[in-house]
Amino acid sequence: MAVEDQVRELMHAVTPYPPVGLDGEAVARSARRRHRRRVALVTLPAVAVVTALVLGGTAMLGRSHHPRSEAPADGAPRWHRIADLPLSPRYLPLTVWTGEEALVIGGLDATSVGPGRPPTTLADGAAYDPAADSWRAIAPAPEDLAGSGDDATALAGRTLVVAHDGDLLAYDLDQDRWRRLPAPPQQVPLATMATQDGLVYLLDVNDRGGAHDPVQVLDPGTETWSALPPGPDLPDGVLRTLVSTPAGLVAMGDGLDAASAARWDGSRWTTYPPTDLRGSFWHWTGDRVVSGWVTSDESETQSAALDPGTGTWSALPWLPLDHPTTLWDGGRPPADGPLVFSNSTVYDDADGSFTDVEPPEPTLTSPGLLLAGRTLLAFGGYVPAAGQEHAEVKRVQTTSHAWEVEIPDEG
Repeated sequence: MAVEDQVRELMHAVTPYPPVGLDGEAVARSARRRHRRRVALVTLPAVAVVTALVLGGTAMLGRSHHPRSEAPADGAPRWHRIADLPLSPRYLPLTVWTGEEALVIGGLDATSVGPGRPPTTLADGAAYDPAADSWRAIAPAPEDLAGSGDDATALAGRTLVVAHDGDLLAYDLDQDRWRRLPAPPQQVPLATMATQDGLVYLLDVNDRGGAHDPVQVLDPGTETWSALPPGPDLPDGVLRTLVSTPAGLVAMGDGLDAASAARWDGSRWTTYPPTDLRGSFWHWTGDRVVSGWVTSDESETQSAALDPGTGTWSALPWLPLDHPTTLWDGGRPPADGPLVFSNSTVYDDADGSFTDVEPPEPTLTSPGLLLAGRTLLAFGGYVPAAGQEHAEVKRVQTTSHAWEVEIPDEG
């Protein structure tokens, strides 16, 4: 079964809401809800980048006064415009936070989206400095990239590693240069990646019928590969996510019936007993690994959190039934530190609070989203033509606009 079908089946099993199609490139999702509640959320910690048009040299946009969005009626935090991308209009760019800048790379462009409407793929990029509200051009990627879920990223020191269609690309943040990395000894069609101690750990998301693929290890400096000893010993057929934690590298399993986990402590694997809780797209918040899929009290099982040091599972609170949300992450949900975003909600694992986030514009779809500390950034996206918001194939207008919103600290 393809990974997209497994995710769709998993989500159908854990939520009573019908699936909502973002577009042909987005990972299958269920409809989400908006409300400031306790919710199980997750995201892979890595993410990628903004695109750059070189207009006779380094592209720069200085700080300017942009109109603020209207305050949401329900009191949700308010977006305001920041400097537009110095790139052509696009949606679902690959985004990553370096600790200083937001990289935005590639993305998709189209005049219509839906079945049979392949988009134009892009490779150019740019870097955004939130402190100065300015952009600079960066070198275009050697391949077209997008933030639709298939392209995984990991930041190893000052090197960004991107797994794309079985290939590995590396971007040097200091030298503004891309290079191709040697392919792993064992092919990885759809990657999950994590970094620890300067090394990149790579595993196929999709368990191919009990093959128990090894976790492969790349040293970006020497461009050499090795592999961990056999493991992790997760149940057959689960979707896997690698998560870096202080207790070691954790491999999380996302099954239809149970969540599972195993930890590599640097010398051996420890397999934890599975739980009948569920989860997917796991993220280390600083205290525990949490799931990003939401389950309501109409489903059979709650979403999970794991203490990787002890192997102790706990249940995340039920998601109360409410109205569907309208702001989507479109791919692998963004996260930074204790904050994780998924489907119009930002969860703060430090204090257990949840914050509703409405779209920057009422019908904006598939922007590139990024968390940088307590700031949620949105880059690009598209707006459906009037009256076509729910059409299977819709005419759209892409944008180069960008926005930011501060997530309140309730701790």
